[in-house]
Amino acid sequence: MTKSKLKDSTWIEGINSIRFILALIVLLSHFENPLVNELKSSEHLFLNLTASVMGILFNGVAAVIAFFIISGYVIHQSSKDKEIFWKNFLFRRYLRILLPLIVIYFLGSKYNHPEKSILWSLICELVYYTLYPIFRKFNVDWKRLFTLSFILSIILIIIFGYHDIVALFKQTNQNYHGHYWQFGIFATWIIGLPCWILGVLISEKENIIITVSKRKIITHRIIIFTISIVLNFLTFHAHLSYLLSMNLFAFFLYKWIQNEIAYYKDQKPITLLEKLGDASYSMYILHPICYAFLLQVLSLTFVNYLFGIFICILLSYVFYILIERPAHILSRNFKYFLT
Repeated sequence: MTKSKLKDSTWIEGINSIRFILALIVLLSHFENPLVNELKSSEHLFLNLTASVMGILFNGVAAVIAFFIISGYVIHQSSKDKEIFWKNFLFRRYLRILLPLIVIYFLGSKYNHPEKSILWSLICELVYYTLYPIFRKFNVDWKRLFTLSFILSIILIIIFGYHDIVALFKQTNQNYHGHYWQFGIFATWIIGLPCWILGVLISEKENIIITVSKRKIITHRIIIFTISIVLNFLTFHAHLSYLLSMNLFAFFLYKWIQNEIAYYKDQKPITLLEKLGDASYSMYILHPICYAFLLQVLSLTFVNYLFGIFICILLSYVFYILIERPAHILSRNFKYFLT
């Protein structure tokens, strides 16, 4: 089978590169950098400040929200002009997520299931995949649906996340959670739904011609990364919960991803990043187990930290070849099974 045939119809040039960077940010947000602790113990103020900045460089939650937006875009972009056979659609999507996840579950059993830390986002994705054919069947107005879902998320945050609002205004740790997924793995999807729909709205605007220069896209990337760092700082030091900040940050991510898509219509992405992006889902679900394994076999030094990141990326690609990619192929071979 040729490479082009193995590529999913949802694959869009440039998207894989973004996926890899986002998965890497999630990985780096979970891997403890020993250099940070070493610099924090220094008596020099500059080194202490450097350590503080390094400790908040990678906002994993923001990367997940960007994943939601990209997911909504890819699903709608590949399906909006087609008739959806919902059984076939769900079978393929569920198989792609669940088959690798089952393997991860067995791998994680030896390490007390560290993969549970990212399970909430996968449940959200499965819910969005389930809802999408329903939304299509009723021919929803996506802008109106986004508005309604965003208002609903605000209402739920005010009612059930009130403790984090109080913590923000009183600047207290009392009852402060901070997490985006504090409504649990089976209810957080409601909060994340407007972010996913933002991706659909990008696809709806696909026919609008936008010219994005290299200078403009670099500026967007710097702005997005800087804001994500600031939000990390505010979460850890000013009691601004991810629950309160991420859905607002999603608007910035929406604009950035829209510009990335437009940019890659005229520019070729870096081949290596595109290739590694194939394994972004594998890296996302495998990295907690990789980290638990590396902590057992390696001492916590900066050299080992860098080596561990490399090993995790390598193992993720191997996992993609052995597990995730066959799951993709299997889903294609059964594409008409339930039609």
